[in-house]
Amino acid sequence: MSIKETGMKTEDLKIVLEKYHNGDISEQEEILLRDCFKYEEVPEKFRIDKEIFDFYLSEDKIPGPSVGFEERLMASTDSRNVRKGETVYRRLILSAAGIAAGILVILGSWFFITRSGSTKDTFTDPELAYAEVMKILYDVSYRLNQGTAALEPMNRMQEITAASLGTIKKSTVKIEENLKTLKYFTRDLEKLNLKEE
Repeated sequence: MSIKETGMKTEDLKIVLEKYHNGDISEQEEILLRDCFKYEEVPEKFRIDKEIFDFYLSEDKIPGPSVGFEERLMASTDSRNVRKGETVYRRLILSAAGIAAGILVILGSWFFITRSGSTKDTFTDPELAYAEVMKILYDVSYRLNQGTAALEPMNRMQEITAASLGTIKKSTVKIEENLKTLKYFTRDLEKLNLKEE
């Protein structure tokens, strides 16, 4: 059997489905919708909706909870309350273990600090130690100089920028001086124009 045999057109089915999804469907329309989706022949665009309604129809076949389910559930939660004594005992053991671990960490740290407090010289000859330190410092200095040498183009760019800004400042000062002169000139012209009127 197909949807057409139920008397519903595809456009009508689309409208009723939209009402169903919006929650604006009447009971008769919902029954009609369920009847339409009971059949195997459904247009391709309604396949997902058919699967949803098939699930709802099969849901009626799922048995409810067995007799005494709630009582067994309540009994199992009550038995957990009896185990509270075990939980308190377990918390005490965990607290004691945590305190013992803290004490071990403190003792281990104290032992490590007292043992490592006495440093030993690696060189017996002071001149050899001085030479080794100087070698390391020269190496560090060389590497720093290499790093700053890579920044030399940046220093050059900074110098060029500073020189350019200086030139621009000089030209700005010249322009301002010329504008002052022009301002005096325009003021004198305005005075002459006023006298002629």
